[in-house]
Amino acid sequence: MAQRQFPAPQKTLERFSILVDSQIAVDKTPGAKPDPAQALFTTSAVHLEPGLSVLYVKDAFTNALRPLDNQYYYLSKFDDCVISYNGGPFYFDDNNEIKDGYLYLYSGMDMKDPKVKSLIQNHKWLQVIY
Repeated sequence: MAQRQFPAPQKTLERFSILVDSQIAVDKTPGAKPDPAQALFTTSAVHLEPGLSVLYVKDAFTNALRPLDNQYYYLSKFDDCVISYNGGPFYFDDNNEIKDGYLYLYSGMDMKDPKVKSLIQNHKWLQVIY
């Protein structure tokens, strides 16, 4: 009997920073409605060195574009944010809070991938865009 093939393990953090209990907000015109298309072209509130991952713990994001790829979010809050995913390794805890948030999945995402399905189903998104 042939040995069962297991999937390759997820890539682990090699170079990373930790950000804890931070408030990260991008200014917004008062009274403006959430616009996921506009947010994708808005500068993110946090700029990272290429190749650096961040472990966000108990952080709060407001009106920001946040990429999932190579980032790790735990017990964080997202208010009026666009969360984007392009297929890289990530961790997005089910205890993260989403308020008025959009999930933007780049083309080519495997919608049957358990991590993608969990991301879509385990959070209250205003809209999932793909």
